[in-house]
Amino acid sequence: MDGVGLLAPTEGTTRRSGAAALHGWRFGVSKETNRLLGHADEADGIEEYDNPLPDWWLGLFWFTIIWGIAYGVHYHFIGNRSQESELAAEM
Repeated sequence: MDGVGLLAPTEGTTRRSGAAALHGWRFGVSKETNRLLGHADEADGIEEYDNPLPDWWLGLFWFTIIWGIAYGVHYHFIGNRSQESELAAEM
């Protein structure tokens, strides 16, 4: 479990909880924070860091995907809606 990052953080890493730790374990996300990525366009002084996303952002992201799928299934398959019934209701 320590390889997932759930127990104790190692030097240069931060402790990540639940989904973020699992995300890093499944997809090989770097556990280092503030690691400078080397790119050819660094002449302008802009530095790009490979920081993990916050847990609240990942939770909101997955919630949005699940909500969108559930809404689409309900609207198109479960709900009793059709063009014919809407036309009959308006007439």
